[in-house]
Amino acid sequence: MSVLPDNRTGKKTSRRLSPASALKVAMVEPVGGHGGMAPYDLGLCDGLAASGCDVTLYTCEINPPYASSFTTRTCFSGVYGQAPGWLRGIRFTIATLKIMIEAMRNGVRVFHFHLFQSGIHELLPLLFARLFFARVLVTAHDVEPLEAHLSAPFSVRWSLQLAHAIIAHNASSRNTLIKQHDVHPNDVHIIAHGNYLHCLPPPPGQKQARHALGLKQDVPLLLFFGQIKESKGLDLLLHAMAQVVRIRSDVQLLIAGRPWKNDFSSYMQIIENKGLLQHCYLHIHYIEEEDVPLYYAAASLLVLPYRKIYQSGVLLMAMSMATPLLAADLPGMTDVLGHEEKYGMLFRHDDVDDLSRKILTCLERKEHIMQQAAAAKMRMQEAYNWHHLARQTKALYLKTIQA
Repeated sequence: MSVLPDNRTGKKTSRRLSPASALKVAMVEPVGGHGGMAPYDLGLCDGLAASGCDVTLYTCEINPPYASSFTTRTCFSGVYGQAPGWLRGIRFTIATLKIMIEAMRNGVRVFHFHLFQSGIHELLPLLFARLFFARVLVTAHDVEPLEAHLSAPFSVRWSLQLAHAIIAHNASSRNTLIKQHDVHPNDVHIIAHGNYLHCLPPPPGQKQARHALGLKQDVPLLLFFGQIKESKGLDLLLHAMAQVVRIRSDVQLLIAGRPWKNDFSSYMQIIENKGLLQHCYLHIHYIEEEDVPLYYAAASLLVLPYRKIYQSGVLLMAMSMATPLLAADLPGMTDVLGHEEKYGMLFRHDDVDDLSRKILTCLERKEHIMQQAAAAKMRMQEAYNWHHLARQTKALYLKTIQA
């Protein structure tokens, strides 16, 4: 089973034929499959190709091969992994220079970059692109770093200042960019993060998914999914879980993902101190892409106890999979879900007591949360369609060129 379309080429570099008049775009996104960006890259680039752009995606070798509707170049080989930092930095710099030279030779008019935490590696490609007199757009995925020590403030500011236009995924992200980074309001444009429907196989049934993962069948199963960071609040969920199981002893929690920039020991201590070991499934490792749908399908309820977020791929995946969800009432969540709880349940962020109460409410109102999940999938289909979002992105490219 694969979460990518079956018509992919299987090659590291694929080429599509485009009209000579097509707008040529260099999509520079080094993270790719290394950090869960593969479905995003596929959706946006495929949508842009369908809108008439000649797109080349420059990414890392960890990315799966894509469909042939656009070109894929795995230039960022060896920039992640166990090699010394200085060596990976050299590889990144060389790759960046090669991309700029190739793109300009091919008549690229627009460079589209993607920022997460911002340091010299993120700043360097933007600077090179400006030196080559190209038009530069930036999508700010994390408008300020979720882990502050991973970004340099001067690099964040300069990266944004070098862009001719900035894309934010929602209103709260746009407001943060304007207030905290002194970005002019006219330079920031809201274009949503699209759905995951384009890269999902037919979903397995819950029983089938649980059997495949070795989970109990007829019990309420909570899911915490994705990279385990302090900002994602797994500790809050564990403390809430301790309250939940005192009332519902049959509830289980599945934790799926690997720690990021830390280890799991602090969470394991909570699990042991609270007597939760018998209530937890611990899949503390990287979840292979083809296995991701199994986890969402197996869950009775996905819980997002985040302390801080600007845009959550886990949230959008759950909505695309019609998995019932309970999320912290942070702007990054409510920008997608709204406050009316049409598409999922909300709890007061950082409030363990409210989280435990809302978990119990969700488990008691199974039919209601399933209706929310169905409505959420419909919202993904309508409002978060990649071809619609790609047309918005292309319009911004043309506006930037004409400015």
